[in-house]
Amino acid sequence: YGLKLDEEQVFPGPATPTDHSVVNSSFVGNAGDGLVVAVSTAIGVTVKNVISADNGGYGVSNSQVSPTISFSDAFGNATANYSGVDPTGMNGNVSVDPVFVNTSGNSLSWDLHLDVGSPAIDAGDPDSAYDDTDGSICDMGYYGGPGAPL
Repeated sequence: YGLKLDEEQVFPGPATPTDHSVVNSSFVGNAGDGLVVAVSTAIGVTVKNVISADNGGYGVSNSQVSPTISFSDAFGNATANYSGVDPTGMNGNVSVDPVFVNTSGNSLSWDLHLDVGSPAIDAGDPDSAYDDTDGSICDMGYYGGPGAPL
């Protein structure tokens, strides 16, 4: 898997469930699931502006309690894009090829910037708190949002 959140990682933690978030991340080409939310209590994990694509398992997997997912893209995952409820078509969630600059060859040479014409450009949360560094609406994935690396 690309990232696994479980009780040991989120407890003890902030008392407010909105403090447990995965924002502007890309999980691509993992042998298993892209993102695993393995919590058994309603701690309130939020997933926003995330791309989970072409993984060997689920794009986003959860054990018992579903995360709140918005403005995210799960596409082309081997088992399915989601375990449990599929939020595609709700709250800005899509299932489209994110069109990365390069995912060929060795994964160490991949370029997960969004290529020109990607449907994930300016498709993230329109709240200005998440705007890209150029002031435009947030892109989905690792290279979107106010803290995005160049």
